[in-house]
Amino acid sequence: MIEDDRNAGAPAPSSGPAEVQIRTGHSCYRGLTWDCELTPRKSVDLIIAHLLSLGFIDESRGARVRELVHPEAHRVILIPSTGRVQLRLHYLTPPEKRREVAENFAGLLLGAARAAA
Repeated sequence: MIEDDRNAGAPAPSSGPAEVQIRTGHSCYRGLTWDCELTPRKSVDLIIAHLLSLGFIDESRGARVRELVHPEAHRVILIPSTGRVQLRLHYLTPPEKRREVAENFAGLLLGAARAAA
């Protein structure tokens, strides 16, 4: 489910069970940054392994903050200790496609979480 603070009151699209909910980042007004939390937290390593198998590249600088890069230069930042995730869309993503790309990433995360379960 997408939660967009800028469109309060508008119905948010849903892509199935609410295991992964994303919302626009508070500091981003262009729709390039999206936040969510994964549950359960203990599956973060398995989710990372699944995303790597889908072609993401691990550019992490340490174990506390994991950074995976999509082949189209979008980034997924994961905090294993909390399960928090930030999706950073590539700046060349057309504005009219940003919500759709973020929803697709939510679907990838949901699929990865299910595969890790």
